[in-house]
Amino acid sequence: MSISIHTDKHLFPTASGVYHAACQPDRTPAALWFTEMLRSLHTTSMSLTAIKNIMSIHSKVEFARLLEEIVSMGWLEEHDHTLYAPVGGISEVAPNLLTTLSSTGKGLLVDDQGLCLVSVGFDANYIDEIAAMSVRCSSLVHEYHDTLKDHTISSTGACGLVDAAGHNQIGVWPIFLNDRRFGLVLQGVPKLNNPNFTQLIWALYSRYWEA
Repeated sequence: MSISIHTDKHLFPTASGVYHAACQPDRTPAALWFTEMLRSLHTTSMSLTAIKNIMSIHSKVEFARLLEEIVSMGWLEEHDHTLYAPVGGISEVAPNLLTTLSSTGKGLLVDDQGLCLVSVGFDANYIDEIAAMSVRCSSLVHEYHDTLKDHTISSTGACGLVDAAGHNQIGVWPIFLNDRRFGLVLQGVPKLNNPNFTQLIWALYSRYWEA
């Protein structure tokens, strides 16, 4: 089976690839590889052997099959130049990114203790309550992860309040970062298939990940 990626290029996950790595608890081979890239401050070219080792795959056939799946899912991009993680602290980087991730421009970034790291658009009087709510919602979904996975096509830990038509009013997306679980709260229709979502997760991983 042929390999359909070019290791002389700078490889990096797309927004959907980042979502696969960061927003669901299952550590798939693809998630392991994408996580390794998101932990770095910049992209580098990487050999197939290095990728195979990161993914903990021993079979060449299985490795080729997984790479084909990653490409077909649209989880990977090739670049001719080096990409760099966002520069600056989370409080500096995140606000402009958060405003682009929902139809209302309202967003909240919460750490695993329920502390609001960044908020845009929400009433200051309710930020702490929304942050606390997001942690409780994520914990509940995580507790019943196996049951929910058996009844859905996705292993995501996201949850939301929806209207009668099923449209999201406010949603919580967990961001799994090593043993920590951050939370992304968005009001309105989410727009996560967005390069700014990639930038936000890359900023978090490159700053908060602990080996």
